[in-house]
Amino acid sequence: MTETAPTAYNKLLALATAGATSETDAIAAIADFREQVEHEMRQKAVKDALLKLHDWDELIFGGFYCMHCTPDDTDDPDQNVMWPCPTLRAAGVTDEDAIRIITGHRAAINAKIPLAAGEER
Repeated sequence: MTETAPTAYNKLLALATAGATSETDAIAAIADFREQVEHEMRQKAVKDALLKLHDWDELIFGGFYCMHCTPDDTDDPDQNVMWPCPTLRAAGVTDEDAIRIITGHRAAINAKIPLAAGEER
């Protein structure tokens, strides 16, 4: 079994529960944790901005394409760039994220549609 390097959070937690061997170790662990949190926040901000820019639309025969990456004047279906596009995938958008985003969007639309008398969602 290979051991992975402890995360900044794990180091901070270990210092908090076991007590730091020195003030310098505690300060370094806190700085590492802060850096890790800031990095994750920047990644999320970039991902959110890219999701707004790389919007999706549904194809008539199924599937989704990136409206940002697909040329506007495309006549050939092979020119469609499937969503999530390579840019979003590089930013960490997974197929599971894409499914969650699309189903959430559809649920929001369905929630706005009034129900007929006696009809249930």
